Amino acid sequence: MMQSLVDEAIVLRRTKLKETDLIITLLTRSYGKVSVVAKGARKVGSRFAGLELFNRVRVKWTLSKRLGYVNEVEVEQGFGEKLAAEYELFECASQMTSLTEMSISDEFMPTEQQYLLLLRALKMLLTPLPDGLTANLVSLSFTLRTLALIGFELDTDNVEQSGVYIPKGLTQADVSGFLDALMAGDWAGVAELTRKNPNLEKELSKSIAMFAMSNLDVKLKAF
Repeated sequence: MMQSLVDEAIVLRRTKLKETDLIITLLTRSYGKVSVVAKGARKVGSRFAGLELFNRVRVKWTLSKRLGYVNEVEVEQGFGEKLAAEYELFECASQMTSLTEMSISDEFMPTEQQYLLLLRALKMLLTPLPDGLTANLVSLSFTLRTLALIGFELDTDNVEQSGVYIPKGLTQADVSGFLDALMAGDWAGVAELTRKNPNLEKELSKSIAMFAMSNLDVKLKAF
């Protein structure tokens, strides 16, 4: 017997299937990561046109033995078009959705905290950012907080032991304060520290990316 489910979700990925269909990877609020087929979604005027990357939708789907099939879609927040209009925003949103998908190993594993974290980050990207704050900093904060949720919290008191180096001209206190502010979502603090140390963002972006990939690699190998 097939089961129908309804939930709010964020579109993480779209994959072509046959000539007119798509496989949609969703992060749902109640059921975690879910893959569903949207039949005819690539046709002009499709009733599933709202399943654009990054959109927050309310979706009804039917479970079968292999995949779910979308029945109804209602767009609750159309992030996709606005984020796609600016390259930097699109890149940051893509990094966040890719990280989210990689960090959740199993489908139908409840991950409400990750859902809410991603939702807040996407909203933040579309909010006018104060001086000293960039879309990339929002993405870095999201990366560190996602890793903490899945068990890889950065030890800001021993950053070099975690693989995050201290750039020349900066102190342990500079780096620790910056990372603490990023992990707490203390945007005023992040902006102030960035204004004081313009190189912080550039110097630490690569280290944070390497920290993320090394820990995700460990997680993926465990399954």
